[in-house]
Amino acid sequence: MKNAPAGSRGWCGGTALRLQGWFALLMRKALLLSCFVTVAAVSLLLLPLMASTVLGQQAAAPQQPLLNPGDAVVTGFSGILEVDPGEAPQAGGKSRIQLFIDPDGASLRGFDLSNPGAIGPFGQPLAPEFLSVTARDIGQVFGLALDDATDPATGDPAPNVYVTATSAYGLPIVAPDADGDGAPDHLASGAANATWMEGLFGLNKGGGPGSVWKIDGITGAVTLFADIALDGQPNNGAALGNIAFDRWNKQFLVSDLETGMIHRIRLSDGTDLGHFDHGVDGRPVFLDVAEREYRKLPPVAFDPAASARIADCPSGDFARAPSCWNFADFRRRVWGVGVRRLPATQEVRLYYAVWSSQGFGNADYAAASDDQRNAVWSVRIDDDGGFDVSSTRREFFLPDFFRSPEAIARAGRS
Repeated sequence: MKNAPAGSRGWCGGTALRLQGWFALLMRKALLLSCFVTVAAVSLLLLPLMASTVLGQQAAAPQQPLLNPGDAVVTGFSGILEVDPGEAPQAGGKSRIQLFIDPDGASLRGFDLSNPGAIGPFGQPLAPEFLSVTARDIGQVFGLALDDATDPATGDPAPNVYVTATSAYGLPIVAPDADGDGAPDHLASGAANATWMEGLFGLNKGGGPGSVWKIDGITGAVTLFADIALDGQPNNGAALGNIAFDRWNKQFLVSDLETGMIHRIRLSDGTDLGHFDHGVDGRPVFLDVAEREYRKLPPVAFDPAASARIADCPSGDFARAPSCWNFADFRRRVWGVGVRRLPATQEVRLYYAVWSSQGFGNADYAAASDDQRNAVWSVRIDDDGGFDVSSTRREFFLPDFFRSPEAIARAGRS
């Protein structure tokens, strides 16, 4: 086995993105939407930690906070492995080399930005890396947030890091090795023994598509903080969107790309405190900020009978077909989330982005008009941390990524 090139890399407010084929163009546009309202956790400060301290190896006491001023924490694809079974090429000269997620590659990293050291090949400063959490532990992750924890010994800031499972890099499935080449067998569609590929969802630590992971702000220990489900129904594969910390109510807000719900997760223990349903509670009556008038849209409910089409994906290739992953209806599909308290009124509001620009085969999409456009909405958070559904606002539509009608027809609104 050997590591293959890790793919292209982009940046979004403190979250590093590495798009690895599959449906890269589509996801780049969607990730930009999510980043628009993401406050990615970064800007914290002092001296960099040695990697051995972060990874839980023996360190001098007392331990220092994981993050310091000038540090950045970023998420990104962990990379791929090329597996060569050593067999002759197939008929026609086609290679037998297979690609797998690199479970030992980092999907979460920390960098000290306070004093960049070496210079890269293009003249860019290279920041020292002090944190590396592998896909074997947490799978592929996208959403990222910090809490407001402090070091109990000193009172200094020592925020914990939280990241969410993602399908942004594809959903490869495998079966146990049946052909004797020493590697799991790739599957185009499901089978009775189908499983997620190692490195996708942190399966070794009990993770899945609904996982929220916590990295301790002192020790660097990785634990499963929460597993997002709706009325006991787990996420089937579309996974989560983003996560934001509400420091005024000591909770997280997490978007679920399968149901379209935004969940309230208690900071102290990861308990699910309820959810906001944009499709049912946000659309029927809302303030259109741009038009300065109240408007109504038909409610769009979540279908609990829907499921990822692992076994019967029409394209025959589940891993590369997001239309088979059971993404929420485009009119209720929430990705980006962010929390802000308005200075003038002290009102706390959740801002969230509805990713509507891809219909994924929905028959209603072609005639959906403005519902095809990505938009940022908001809702007030009550004093008890719940949602005031009477306060929903559509703040604005995002401009199209593509300009020409031909490009929009080919790639969709954005």
